[in-house]
Amino acid sequence: ALACTLFNVALDRAIKDAGLDRRGTIFNRSIQILAYADDVDVIGRSERDVKEAFLALDREARKMGLVVNEKKTKYMIATRNPPPIRHMSVGEYRFQRVESFTYLGSVVTATNDMSQEIAARLVAANRSYFGLVGHFKS
Repeated sequence: ALACTLFNVALDRAIKDAGLDRRGTIFNRSIQILAYADDVDVIGRSERDVKEAFLALDREARKMGLVVNEKKTKYMIATRNPPPIRHMSVGEYRFQRVESFTYLGSVVTATNDMSQEIAARLVAANRSYFGLVGHFKS
């Protein structure tokens, strides 16, 4: 628990030092940072905004010894007509594009399709139910 707390403190400091304000939402800002433990989501109104925010955050995080795991880092474009580009280069990094990802246990899709999230929750509920069904009969 201490390691997680220390990581959160370091990440929060890196976000502040990078000049990325965590207050507000994407509706009234050009970027938004969502962060919990080692799950960080950079949301931007444009690709340029996301790249600039990522580079600033990466620069400040490196000063504290925090590094980005390029293999685990993905990007998603939420638009009706996404470009065919499958990879995005940011500085020395190259990220793979995905159509959906799981953030803090919730499925997020490029088209804001909630059916994947509902299906995932139904599967989890069924697993729980059938794991406990023996206890219900006794």
